[in-house]
Amino acid sequence: LLPWHPDISVVVPASGTPEAMLRDTVASVRAQLYPHWDLRMAEGDDACAAANAAIGSAPGDFVALLRPGDVLPEHALYEVAAELAAHPDADLVYTDEDELGPEGRTAPRFKPMWSPELLVSHDAIGGLAVYRRALLERIGGLRPELAGAERWDLALRATAATAPDRVRHVPAVMCHRRHPAGASSGPEAE
Repeated sequence: LLPWHPDISVVVPASGTPEAMLRDTVASVRAQLYPHWDLRMAEGDDACAAANAAIGSAPGDFVALLRPGDVLPEHALYEVAAELAAHPDADLVYTDEDELGPEGRTAPRFKPMWSPELLVSHDAIGGLAVYRRALLERIGGLRPELAGAERWDLALRATAATAPDRVRHVPAVMCHRRHPAGASSGPEAE
C-alpha cells in the first residue's frame, strides 16, 4: 500500500481526433487500477489553449498529459503514484513507451534516468508525462505558438524551473503510443 495517494488529473486533447482513437484512450484511463484520478477532456480549436484550460480546472495536484490514441496499461497510474509516494517532492515523472500499431506493440523506447543534455537534443520525456500542477501554473502551461513542439517546450521549461532530483523516471513501458495513419514521426510526435 502507498503511504500517500497523489491525485492525478489526466488531460487529453479531444479536438479533431478520430472517435475510435479517443475511445481507446479514455477506456485505458477508466481501466486504471489506481483509483485517485480524474479525466479532463480538452476540446477547442486551439488544442494548447484547451489543454491549458483543462489543466487550470484540474483538481489533482498532478497532471498527466496524454495524447489521444495513446493507451495506458492498467497499472500505469499506480506506478506513477508509487514513484510520487517514494519521492513526494517530485515535480515531474515520465515513463518508457512503445508504439501500438496494426502489428501490435513495437519499437520500445527505454529512456535513461533524467538527462538534461538528452532533453535538449530531442523530447526525451515523450508519452506519459505527469507534472506537478503548481509547476505547470508557475511556468505558464503549454505555449500555443509552439504547436507541434509544445510538449517538448513544456518539458524544457518545466525541468529548467525545478531541481534535477525532482525529475523522476519510471523504468517501465507505461504508455503505448498510437499515431494516426500518415502522422509525422518527427520531434513533435515524440
